Amino acid sequence: PWQPFKSAKEFELSRWFLRSHVSQGQIDDFFQAAGAGKGSYHNRKGFTRHLHEMFSKDGLGRESWMHSEVELGGEKIAYYYRDPMSVVRFLLGQRAFRESLVYAPTMEYNELGERMYGEMHTAE
Repeated sequence: PWQPFKSAKEFELSRWFLRSHVSQGQIDDFFQAAGAGKGSYHNRKGFTRHLHEMFSKDGLGRESWMHSEVELGGEKIAYYYRDPMSVVRFLLGQRAFRESLVYAPTMEYNELGERMYGEMHTAE
């Protein structure tokens, strides 16, 4: 369930590296001190490659961003965007969202039997 990581421990370590802004040198130092295990990566280069592959294989790597400009009130404003279909494919493919996805409308009622509308899938 931790794909593309091999374990919860590897996922937590990766998340800690990113959230703590650990330097590349410190990542290498960690693996040298801890010894290379049987994980998805064993050094900074492997860690970086693993992260890049997570997004690039699904089409949402850094290169998936597109750039354009629009003119408003005589001023050019730059904006960045991604192909919406690629984003939808990426999100639908995420195992973490599997239990939360709703593919059909549902009707919800309160304790008085009155129809309730909350999320988009509760409407007709």
